[in-house]
Amino acid sequence: MYLAIVDGTGDFGDDSYAASMRNSFCMQMAGRVAGESRWGGVHTDYQRGPSLEGYRVSDKAALASAFLRRAHKAQPDSRLMLAGYSRGGSSVIMAAEQLAHDKIPIHGMFLFDPVARHASSGGEVIPANVQKVWVARRSQDPAMIAKYEPLDVPVLRLVTSNPMRPSFGGTGRKYLGERHNLHEQTFRGSHGALGGVGWAKVTEDKDCQRQVASWMSHAMRSVHLPITLVSHAPVG
Repeated sequence: MYLAIVDGTGDFGDDSYAASMRNSFCMQMAGRVAGESRWGGVHTDYQRGPSLEGYRVSDKAALASAFLRRAHKAQPDSRLMLAGYSRGGSSVIMAAEQLAHDKIPIHGMFLFDPVARHASSGGEVIPANVQKVWVARRSQDPAMIAKYEPLDVPVLRLVTSNPMRPSFGGTGRKYLGERHNLHEQTFRGSHGALGGVGWAKVTEDKDCQRQVASWMSHAMRSVHLPITLVSHAPVG
């Protein structure tokens, strides 16, 4: 099995990014310990999330598709999969689109609250070469948004401390494959919680992360991907 992963946007510096995202679900899926894969029989390629302005989304997609294309060329019968969080979700949808041109099948795709905040074309429609898709999305409950992001606070605070990300919307809502192979679930929590890096101040995030971890772990086991996600205490 070959799994290409693109995480969500975070700190600019690689060291601070790795520290802040160390418990992310995508980082867990990479399963890297001292350079060795934790998951037997699974070869992973992990990329940190695209830059804040979104211009690296397509670059990440190209690297993810290249990794899986090389795997397919070396072992045509290998099982190829993609996973992405936030903008990284757009990246892996783009990667699937690129592989679709070469008729390379993707056996599974796992999306953690994917958003399309970038300047590139594509990354919105999941192509039919993806055989099964699981998408975890955050609830857009107006009561939760009002609770954590009231409108009468300074703009700077909304930019630096906005756990619900109501303006982010979502992507990957259209799937060109068989409808019964698209599995979507909505969870009550912050955008960070959907990626495994929730906010301590959002009381719903602890349960949200646990639910997302359980749901996605079950999804991966259903396609024989031996990965189990763990929910860590929110610290944001």
